[in-house]
Amino acid sequence: MLQWLSMCNRMPQDMSGIAARMKNMNPVVAQLPAVEVVAPNDIIKTEMEKIKGKIVATLRHYLHNADITLTIRVAEKVEQEKILTRREQYDLMASQNASIEKLRKAFDLELA
Repeated sequence: MLQWLSMCNRMPQDMSGIAARMKNMNPVVAQLPAVEVVAPNDIIKTEMEKIKGKIVATLRHYLHNADITLTIRVAEKVEQEKILTRREQYDLMASQNASIEKLRKAFDLELA
């Protein structure tokens, strides 16, 4: 995971969009040395397929394993998790801990 995130951070500026999306993915070692990544949709999968060779080469280099392979697949409906807005994140935290709402009121804070 560390090498995956490091690779995403080293990606060139013109690939910042795909790099940001890749940071949210968790590569899984299915069966050594096979690595599987689940893309949230077909568009991102297609973009990743275009640079798959570079991704594999980077992982092989930094993990010191020339046998690494990469499989990219699209997430099934049940695997996709909803990304919360800032308001939804706050509401969830406040529902789990009433002190958060007290803190917001005490300092007269507003959500941006």
